[in-house]
Amino acid sequence: MKKKLKNWAIGVIGTIITGVAITVISEKLTSDPYTPFCWLWGWLLKIMNYEIKIWVILLFLGIIYLIIRLLPEPEKTKKHPFADYTSDTINGDKWAWKWNEYLNHIDGVCMFCPEDDTIMMRVDCWENGQSGFECPRCRRRKNFSGDDFNRLQAIIYDNARKRLRGRPAT
Repeated sequence: MKKKLKNWAIGVIGTIITGVAITVISEKLTSDPYTPFCWLWGWLLKIMNYEIKIWVILLFLGIIYLIIRLLPEPEKTKKHPFADYTSDTINGDKWAWKWNEYLNHIDGVCMFCPEDDTIMMRVDCWENGQSGFECPRCRRRKNFSGDDFNRLQAIIYDNARKRLRGRPAT
């Protein structure tokens, strides 16, 4: 309900800003700078002096309230069936990741050190020009190219697809 009130307030403020902008622009285009203000003031007085019964206002507010109550709640984002598949041992290396629930792809892929099970850091450039992963504790290194990373993601997607179909992942 608060979000709807916020959206309504933003709409009113946007309307006021638009009105002021139109006034300023028309002021620049006319010879009499007070003409747009007089026009807006006249319309504002007509709206404010319009005779309306209180029961009409209450009826209008009641209808709006009923519409808001009868509208279904927006559906929450459904979790992908394979969203629980967040870690695996692939080609002898232990990996973990998370699924991006909106874009349906994996994010934050990290490798674990085989010696002390610490998350390894991604190292982009070593002395010999290769990239890969390095354990911050034991300094163990694992070379890993961009092609290897693309293959790893393809294996993760394939394993997720196989688990979704009920077949064991390899």
